[in-house]
Amino acid sequence: MTAAFDAKACAAALFAARKAARKIDWPTTGPQTPADAYAVQAALAALSGGTVPGWKVGNLTAAQQEKSNIHSVTTGALLAPWFGPSPVRWRLADFLVPKLECEFAFSLGADLPKRAAPYSRDEVAAAVAALHPAIEIFDTRLAVASPLDALADCMASGGFAYGPGLADWKQLDLGKHTMTLALDGVEVASGRGAEILGDPFAALVLMANNPPAFASLRKGAVVTTGSCIVPYLASKTGTYTADFGVLGKVEIAMF
Repeated sequence: MTAAFDAKACAAALFAARKAARKIDWPTTGPQTPADAYAVQAALAALSGGTVPGWKVGNLTAAQQEKSNIHSVTTGALLAPWFGPSPVRWRLADFLVPKLECEFAFSLGADLPKRAAPYSRDEVAAAVAALHPAIEIFDTRLAVASPLDALADCMASGGFAYGPGLADWKQLDLGKHTMTLALDGVEVASGRGAEILGDPFAALVLMANNPPAFASLRKGAVVTTGSCIVPYLASKTGTYTADFGVLGKVEIAMF
């Protein structure tokens, strides 16, 4: 008989699986509610050093929420051991099914504390210090994963690298902004900002009004808004470069 859900036990198993690059089944009953999933995330964050340097946001549309059967915007912690500024070097063997995603990320220059009244776009924009090009590595440690399982596993985040920050970003039309992903100089994918709600900044506003269940959005945190390309499976070693034009480049060397 499977043991009752234990958030700390599930988090410990996930953390060990991340370090060993192996798949697991839950050691107890898996999360049954979003609150259970966020309890696993909170325990994972504690195992990873306690401070969460960044967040991802997803499940943004009614269609996505209907498909996942999670009827809210979701947030995932970007864990410190797998988070850093470009360029980064990671071993390909340390990931299981790494899919690279080109994303717009925003670093905060002020707190966005939880509150009853919703934040306006202008209020959220005023709290942004800079816009960054970014690559998230989508990966999973779970042999079989439901949407709730993926949420517990930090929304299947495997790694995150961000590029230089642009403070004067508001004049850009992020929906029309394009980017490419290349492996050793050969383009393998491309996309544009409109893939995220027509404007990636809209995803940040949604997150400000649907903050992480176990934490607040703090000054210095980096929030990434979702993939603008069809996720690209990194099956080969080499240098993966996301080129966002005037926003700069992000580089991950897989060896």
